[in-house]
Amino acid sequence: MRDTARSRWFLLTGRPGSGKTTIIRLAVGSGHVKVGGFYTEEIRVGGLRSGFRLVTFDGRHGVLARRGQDTTIHRVGAY
Repeated sequence: MRDTARSRWFLLTGRPGSGKTTIIRLAVGSGHVKVGGFYTEEIRVGGLRSGFRLVTFDGRHGVLARRGQDTTIHRVGAY
């Protein structure tokens, strides 16, 4: 018996605002795709980006990086 289920890996890249998160949400929401992993969302305050939130496909989320966050953690650039 041949296994027809195949794992495929995708890395979706593009410019900010090009629709990467939207296409991932649509694919996952359709129920036709089984996924694992995460995506990131901007954290915006007053219309300005102040950091990034990490969101997993099993419903967990947390702050990945944020301006003004506790300086005892590693920092990269403004975050």
